[in-house]
Amino acid sequence: MTVCKIVPEEVIPSLPSTALPVTTIKFFEEELYKRGTIPRPPGMPFWFIAEQEILTYRWQTGKTYDTEQEFLWVDVSKLLERLESRYNELEERVYLTKLGPLLRKAAPHLSALSLAFNVHNSNTK
Repeated sequence: MTVCKIVPEEVIPSLPSTALPVTTIKFFEEELYKRGTIPRPPGMPFWFIAEQEILTYRWQTGKTYDTEQEFLWVDVSKLLERLESRYNELEERVYLTKLGPLLRKAAPHLSALSLAFNVHNSNTK
């Protein structure tokens, strides 16, 4: 499963090191575009596919934004693996071969920062 439920005090120890909130994925991916490190994707950006994963999870579990009290993150490593095995188009494969290693390398750091930010925000409310 690529979607991880996060209730900071309860799930921190079991959180995969490559799980990220979609907002972090989007920021990272778009920053890579701006810097010219990766090209624009030939289809949907990776962050949009990650958002679809969360929407699919919500639909399958019957949860809505109104009733959901948890943060939902995506395990980017698992999602990349699934997409890499599924994509047949050369352009899509080239895009993932450029984004994938960068995202996998940065994910543990981005995850730790995102988690710290979410725990801090939940303690200040």
